Amino acid sequence: MNRIVNILMVMILLSGCKDDKVTSKTQLLIEKDQLEFSDAGGTQTLKVSTNQGNFDIYVDNNSKEWCNAKIVGDSLSIKTSKNETEGIRKATISVSTGGKKESIFVTQLQKTLVSPDNIKLTISGGNASSQETAGENNRFEKSYDGNLNSIWHSKWSETNNFPFTLTYHLENADELNYIVYYPRNDGYNGNFGKIEIQALTEGAADFVSVMEYDCGKKTTESKIMLPRPVIKPKSIRIIIKSGEGGYASCAEMEFYKGTGEDIGKSVEVPLGGNSYVSVKGRSGKIADTGFTGWSDRVTVFSTFFKINKEGNLDLYLKYRTDTNNNQIEVSCKGQKFQITLLKPANNTDGIAFIGRIDECDPGYVQVDFKGINKQGSVFATPSALILKGSATKDMNYVNDFSYYWGRRGPSVHMNYTIPSGTTTEWFYNEVTVPVDMDPIGSYFMSNGFNEGYFGIQVNSATERRVLFSVWSPYNTDDPSQIPESKRVKLVKKGEGVRTGEFGNEGSGGQSYLIFNWRAGNTYKFLTRIRPSQNGYSEYTSYFFTPETGKWRLIAQFLRPETTTYYRGAYSFLENFSTETGYITRKAYYSNQWVYTREGNWVEITKGKFTADNTARVGARLDYKGGVDSSGFFLQNCGFFNDYTIIDSYFDRAKTNNPPNIPWNELN
Repeated sequence: MNRIVNILMVMILLSGCKDDKVTSKTQLLIEKDQLEFSDAGGTQTLKVSTNQGNFDIYVDNNSKEWCNAKIVGDSLSIKTSKNETEGIRKATISVSTGGKKESIFVTQLQKTLVSPDNIKLTISGGNASSQETAGENNRFEKSYDGNLNSIWHSKWSETNNFPFTLTYHLENADELNYIVYYPRNDGYNGNFGKIEIQALTEGAADFVSVMEYDCGKKTTESKIMLPRPVIKPKSIRIIIKSGEGGYASCAEMEFYKGTGEDIGKSVEVPLGGNSYVSVKGRSGKIADTGFTGWSDRVTVFSTFFKINKEGNLDLYLKYRTDTNNNQIEVSCKGQKFQITLLKPANNTDGIAFIGRIDECDPGYVQVDFKGINKQGSVFATPSALILKGSATKDMNYVNDFSYYWGRRGPSVHMNYTIPSGTTTEWFYNEVTVPVDMDPIGSYFMSNGFNEGYFGIQVNSATERRVLFSVWSPYNTDDPSQIPESKRVKLVKKGEGVRTGEFGNEGSGGQSYLIFNWRAGNTYKFLTRIRPSQNGYSEYTSYFFTPETGKWRLIAQFLRPETTTYYRGAYSFLENFSTETGYITRKAYYSNQWVYTREGNWVEITKGKFTADNTARVGARLDYKGGVDSSGFFLQNCGFFNDYTIIDSYFDRAKTNNPPNIPWNELN
């Protein structure tokens, strides 16, 4: 009996051990899964937690030259070297144990590009009052060897023996404006606190004090702007009065002539939201990411942005390319620049200096790009235009906004004021589009109302339409989802008119007549809205063509769940093509009248100018509207500089000439 009990107990224990093994899952937790380094590089440490004891690490092959990772106890130490390239670098570090793997994504910013006016001065030599000589790694020369991973360090045995001095001799320098101090990137000891800067100039007998500065013992670089230029400096002395841990150390000391402005804080204009193919070749398109498929020398890309302050502009191109020495031509403000694009490092963006535009006046700026010579299949795949200079403050361009709507451009409206107490049954309007103001994608909407609109469009180079649409009361962008009881019903339509349903901006009944109307002619629009039976209202539109001298029925619809007369009279001008948002369009809207339920004509002379969100947020400012001798007008797109204040009111002159409508001939 005891033997049986013992066997059972052993079986239970074994069973329990087996279950424990099954339920003991591998745990692997990393403090962060993303790290960002400046272009100067450095070291960051992440805590790694696992129930497996040990873990393995692996840096992807493309990044091992500049990104290193090592295990330090239960932590991971990640170190990056200085980024001397003009593109962002990315690495992936894999951490694995017990069959489980996690990834750490490392990003290092591109080299800080200074304006061409900033010149780095050459250091010919110098000396330090103290240096650690155990080995070669901490000598004075390491403070100007161009390597941020090596350092000068004061003698280890001289703790708190301040001040320490560093003296740098400059070669053929005519002016010094600022100094950049880079602290060590592998620790803290010796990071500068308070310093004094002295200068020995040509012809002077001794050093003189220039300024005092507190570097704050911080781990990031200090850009020290001098209070006045040092003319013809021969030597600069840095007197270090305090440092972290009682020591002094320096990875790099750099001396510059110039303003100190750098491209790292520049304005980046995304090409995907601000560019167009202005001259079409056999290839080349605009995508959200920028220029794509750019292989034809005929193709010209044009990028637009608005500056609001007079000043200069430094232009840079952010791009990628798989080949070296591709050449492109960039034009701006009457200047042409030919630049050579070099192949950047793998998975990085290249940045090429284009040129400087001096004395830019406020207003829209156009930059054109054209290919000259290529070594591969495309000239480049550019993504952004980077701007620097005194003219970049408070710019307008499409950035944190929809590229689709930004490239279409702002839509503008004229909202008509109908006298209170007027029950409007008919609305009459006249539209004239000036010659050469009718690019593809234009919709010159004449008779708008609360439930739809009526106007003329330019749909292609060979097709134009007269469009009349009424929205369903059912809110959807998919017309197939509208219940039968809420569908807009067609009652009748004119000869040659096509009808159907529309979506994407609400849904409802649509009718259009393919009619190649001509810019320069005046077309007349007449719309009737009145209550019908069974909770429906009736919507009917007519179009007058001067070519025939007759009114044409477009269509008549019944809208359910609606009991209304004409309300919300307005006109608008929009561009519905993302390809033509750089071309100006304009229309005159004149001689507005309403015909009341009682049978009286009332002239409409007051209008309010409004615009869509593209204009209101300042993504585009090429919009205007108002009144002149031809009546109300609306204009948009084309990147013109003068614009109308949104929500402005206008009054047109009365004509006292009501329409002569042949009522009996309207069918």
